[in-house]
Amino acid sequence: MNITTQTKTQAVILEMLLENTGKSMLDSGGAYGRSWERNQTKGAEAITEAPAVTFDYGSPVLSVYHFLTEHLEFSPVLDAAWLVWDDTHPDDSWRENVETFLDLFGVAEEGGFYESGRMELNTYNFEYCLLDQTIQFTKFDIANAEYLALQIHGGCDVRGGYTKPRIFQVRDFAEFFMDSESGSVGCSNCGVSYYFRCGEIEANTQNAEDTETVEALNDSELRNWFGTYETQNACPNCKLEELKG
Repeated sequence: MNITTQTKTQAVILEMLLENTGKSMLDSGGAYGRSWERNQTKGAEAITEAPAVTFDYGSPVLSVYHFLTEHLEFSPVLDAAWLVWDDTHPDDSWRENVETFLDLFGVAEEGGFYESGRMELNTYNFEYCLLDQTIQFTKFDIANAEYLALQIHGGCDVRGGYTKPRIFQVRDFAEFFMDSESGSVGCSNCGVSYYFRCGEIEANTQNAEDTETVEALNDSELRNWFGTYETQNACPNCKLEELKG
């Protein structure tokens, strides 16, 4: 992607991924770097051009950049209002300021996946989250639209090192949540595709000509194929092509 032609949503997400979230005595980032340090070393172009799905010893890993830009749309009006509110309350934490900011709009304090109101979540607590960086957010609803006050974890220890909250509209929150725990990849050589959901793997051979090999593999054997270092990213069926998300 040409950085100069990116959308505002992509630009803000990239800005958050490169944001210096500081260093904490709680983390051990000095040994191998913090996420924001690694992202700044890679650079903006490497982040935006990286594959949406990669593999790490048997499991797909979703690029948080591609995931967020697919599911979210930056909300410039709400975000601008939030930034003004936060700037005028410098003595309060971001979490406190998000709460009082939402009070201004009359957002109910208790919400849920399918209910209006606010709900706080951190993907570190998702059992099967596939994102390559932790995110935390307050989900809230205004005028029948769903929004996130989003933070990306840029530090090392998950207890700290988060970016400043920014406001995005989420196109479908239930889908957003489910997609963070699922992924699919396909092989252009043999036509077999693989679907990952909540730690389980399912092979779809509908578009494949030769299906005997993959149909004989159970979940454990499939996982062993994906987890083998020498064949990492290779198709378990034909073992030739790099799988594409």
